[in-house]
Amino acid sequence: FGTKFRPYQALKWANNARLIGQGLSFAGSALEIVATFAEEKAEAKRREAEARARESVYRHFTDINNVIDTEFDEAEKCYTSENIKPELEKISVQLNELRSVQTKRKASFADLEKLLNRTNTLINEIQTENKQSAA
Repeated sequence: FGTKFRPYQALKWANNARLIGQGLSFAGSALEIVATFAEEKAEAKRREAEARARESVYRHFTDINNVIDTEFDEAEKCYTSENIKPELEKISVQLNELRSVQTKRKASFADLEKLLNRTNTLINEIQTENKQSAA
């Protein structure tokens, strides 16, 4: 090759290669540590973003639920006031009429009972007079 072999030069190159190998090994370990730290940081950010997304979805569904509850309550009140309340009022009027009729019937029954008792008394009196006049 046109150059002389110098053994001390080969030792220098081998020593330099060893030092470069050690340096690269250290750099590789350092890069692995940095990469692991970066992965953990990215995972923490991802988990935080997922938590925010879950919270956002939860708030959204809670808002929707509140709107549905409010609208349902309003619709229920409207239906009740338009349909059920008038029917209840009609039933209340009918019930009052029935109570009035019942009260009148009780009074009429009491009058009939008095008349029956008076009739029985008169019949007894007539029968007693007939027995006395026959005797």
